[in-house]
Amino acid sequence: MNILRQTFRFLAHNLRSVTIAGVTLGVMACREPDEFDVGELDDFAAQPAVDFGRAYEIGQRTLEGFDAGDYDAFAEHWDDALRAGIDPAGFAEFRGSFVGEHGDFEYIYEVDLADGIADGVINYLYTARFSEGDVLMRLAFQEDGEQVVGIQIGD
Repeated sequence: MNILRQTFRFLAHNLRSVTIAGVTLGVMACREPDEFDVGELDDFAAQPAVDFGRAYEIGQRTLEGFDAGDYDAFAEHWDDALRAGIDPAGFAEFRGSFVGEHGDFEYIYEVDLADGIADGVINYLYTARFSEGDVLMRLAFQEDGEQVVGIQIGD
């Protein structure tokens, strides 16, 4: 059921974008050229660089790297500042205690926008299944790119 919910949310988000584009094109086609104001499309242009599908892929790769104990795979999409703040030794220490409590990563079953877009950063909240239960992960992306600028796993 949760996989269906995730799939539905992903499709609903992407279909909403296609529907909005279709409606916009339909309105544009019905108007005289002098009636059209480009400013009306500002809301549609504010799409983040990382959509739900790409956010899911990056989250999946992040948690697969975490599960394997592979720092480079875990931090593959991080910016330099985040890499400087969480080095391989800190990763190994955190991972050891985390896996002892939560077990192994199995799959992500929900991805949501968390807190919208603020100060040029977009936050995605992931609900992931680990062998000992569900865990939340938050990834923060620059609004205009795919680099992760913040991460939180667990409580």
